[in-house]
Amino acid sequence: MTKVTFLIKSKNNPATIHVRFHNGVDNDISKSTRLFTNPNCWDKRNGMVRNTIEEPNQMLINSKLKGIEATIYNKYLVDYTSGEYIDSDWLESVINGYYNQNNSDKDYKIYFIDFANKWIEQCKGNRVNIKKGKVVTDGTIDEYNQAVEMVKNYDKHFKVRTKFVGMDLNWLSKWVNYMLNIRQFSSSTTYNKITIIKMIIREAKVEHNIKVNPHFESKKFTVARNLEDDPRKIYLDDEKLKILFDLEVPKRLLNSKDLLIIGCWTGLRVSDFMKNLNLDDMENGVMDLKNKKTSVWVKFPLHPMIKLIIKQNGGNLPKIMSEAAFGKHIKEICKLAGFNKKLNGIVRKVIGKDSITGKSVVRNVKGKYHFHELVTTHICRRSFSSNLSDKVSDEAIMDMAGWSTKKMKEHYNKKKKTASAFKVDDYYNEEYGYLLK
Repeated sequence: MTKVTFLIKSKNNPATIHVRFHNGVDNDISKSTRLFTNPNCWDKRNGMVRNTIEEPNQMLINSKLKGIEATIYNKYLVDYTSGEYIDSDWLESVINGYYNQNNSDKDYKIYFIDFANKWIEQCKGNRVNIKKGKVVTDGTIDEYNQAVEMVKNYDKHFKVRTKFVGMDLNWLSKWVNYMLNIRQFSSSTTYNKITIIKMIIREAKVEHNIKVNPHFESKKFTVARNLEDDPRKIYLDDEKLKILFDLEVPKRLLNSKDLLIIGCWTGLRVSDFMKNLNLDDMENGVMDLKNKKTSVWVKFPLHPMIKLIIKQNGGNLPKIMSEAAFGKHIKEICKLAGFNKKLNGIVRKVIGKDSITGKSVVRNVKGKYHFHELVTTHICRRSFSSNLSDKVSDEAIMDMAGWSTKKMKEHYNKKKKTASAFKVDDYYNEEYGYLLK
């Protein structure tokens, strides 16, 4: 049974009046009403101030108590049915709201969004990745903001404010359902976002001594990744790159074709081979470049195809263009090259309008697509790692691409499993091939 009662806990004059909110075993909380009275004037049975000359503010106090009681009942009905976590902080927030008191200075200790926004702002230029010993990049900060935005949109959708103490396994279940079924994000995206959210919760607990729900440390506080959600990772092998190099394309696509070849033979990110590559940084035939995203210095030679491109451009690199236009052009170029084999994969498509932002919703859509439809700007980095694997050392590939671990290098190597399959096939034919003769 839901019940609101008022009481005083002191015999001192004046005594503070407290409110108790009781709703079963789970909710039995009390907070100060910020009102006070002479304890001799208090009617314990009815929970109000008696009509006596000793308390001249009797009518005002009782009026405020009735107002607080009505506000608690009304707010509980709205918040509980919306999934709001009901605790002492909630009760204090209701009382503050009744008095129109701003409690924003304390909100960051209670609400995830308030803390996360403040924390991310402090991270800019200051947060250090301990494993790498470097200040986190703007790209990493953007990833933090994107994860927080997912919780913010969840709050807007369900009209709640997510509290640290309320982020339990039940909250996780609701949030994952929102991400997968309402917003239609992939399990990989949802997994990546919850990983960042958990990191922020840990920061709140460890570095700021904020009370959080212990469920976040559970092994169950995560999202299972469906490997079918991951896009088909294609790459341009040696033969395809030779075809592209000799391919005659319309003049409007020539610049993009040259940039594509440069990207595939340098292993650079599109932001680097497009805008950060400078021939003045070459010494003894070796380029020296600082990666924009990770600030890692890399050295690499120029492939003969790149040298010929520079020569054909009058000693200059191709012109800078927008990444969006480049991404669109390379699909068209690969189509002209005849790379039309159909493969199972995933293509990003507009699937509708976002009910919250009103913007177009773009998601990965599984299906059977032509090779050229699956081409994205990241094919350059994958092609580089895949084509050089087993031909030069892993260390050389990692140094040129700026990868600090072999695991990351192998992530981009899309030829390894095929090579392994060929080795097994050779074994089958060698040992059991006589059966087919």
